[in-house]
Amino acid sequence: MYKCAQHCLAYHSLEGPQRSIFYEDGSSDLLIRLLFASREKAEIFQNELFSFAFLHAHFRQKLSMNKHITEVEVLNQPERVFSDDYISADNDDSPEMSLNNLLQISPSASVVTIGKSVGCALQALEEERIVRQFDSKWYKCHLISATNKKYEKDPDNIIYASHNFHQLLDGLNTSAGVGVALKFSGFGDDEAVLVEENTYETRRKVFVTILFRDRDIAALYGPILKTGTTKMDDYSYHSFLYARNGETMKYCLEQKYAIDSWLEDLTSVSEG
Repeated sequence: MYKCAQHCLAYHSLEGPQRSIFYEDGSSDLLIRLLFASREKAEIFQNELFSFAFLHAHFRQKLSMNKHITEVEVLNQPERVFSDDYISADNDDSPEMSLNNLLQISPSASVVTIGKSVGCALQALEEERIVRQFDSKWYKCHLISATNKKYEKDPDNIIYASHNFHQLLDGLNTSAGVGVALKFSGFGDDEAVLVEENTYETRRKVFVTILFRDRDIAALYGPILKTGTTKMDDYSYHSFLYARNGETMKYCLEQKYAIDSWLEDLTSVSEG
């Protein structure tokens, strides 16, 4: 938890480090009260917890989160949370050994090779770390069919996805067809992004809306979408891709699905 908080740039509670990540007297439930410099950072922390819960059933059963993010005004700069703030000897219920036990039942992401992962991740909607834990590789998904020779090899006509997400995007090997559609929603700024080791390129940020066919699919895949993705409602998320040519990717996204008719054709929605 401390490592996750450090990664998301968290700050200790205004009540101090002892009341930030702690066990209430007599309780075996870990309580978390953290501060973040922005709403986006807090949402990223939430995403990390939900992503972990998706992979670990024992954690999912215990996770109870207040999804409402409250803005507070602070007079003094709070202390940053760092992983070395954790001292295992402080709590007999959370010994260092428990981490080793967890790693034994969960495949390590570091031993799975995706391939050209850096560049692919720029045009992917899932969290790369989780795709690795699925023991999957990145699959190419053409927005406009590869049979269209004009766009067959255009890099901005391609996004990357895990095997399962790719099936949903194209409606392959699924009983109900397409399970998720993408809709272009705007451009961001040009950014210098890492495409290979020590190699940067300037790419255009392209915002997309991810529309799931039903609530169950959204609940399953929402938590594994990449950091920076935000939930809009029970069926849709706001995310982004990086394009070499933003206008080309926009055109290909708009041609991928007839979004309006796809939504109008929904005849059944899973209400859980």
